[in-house]
Amino acid sequence: MDPTQLKQVEALCDTMFNPSAPAEHKNRAQTALMVLGSSAKYIPQCQSILDSSSNQYALYIAATSLTKLISEHWNHFSEPQRVDIRTFCSACCGR
Repeated sequence: MDPTQLKQVEALCDTMFNPSAPAEHKNRAQTALMVLGSSAKYIPQCQSILDSSSNQYALYIAATSLTKLISEHWNHFSEPQRVDIRTFCSACCGR
């Protein structure tokens, strides 16, 4: 994920969690962010957010989406992919 995309994700997260944001803006942000948890192809984007962002809301969305994707698709990963995922998750938890 390039820096521009990361800033867009962070802005969407800020909008979604902003208590004073209009409901319409929150709903649009939530809809856009739900894509991250919709397919295993978004695992690299979630990992990139976790590696690069310091925005607490973006980290929450990425971690939640990654957890969902890993749980739903675990049996479809090859053994090397599973090792990579475990290694990444261990590194994230160790921060």
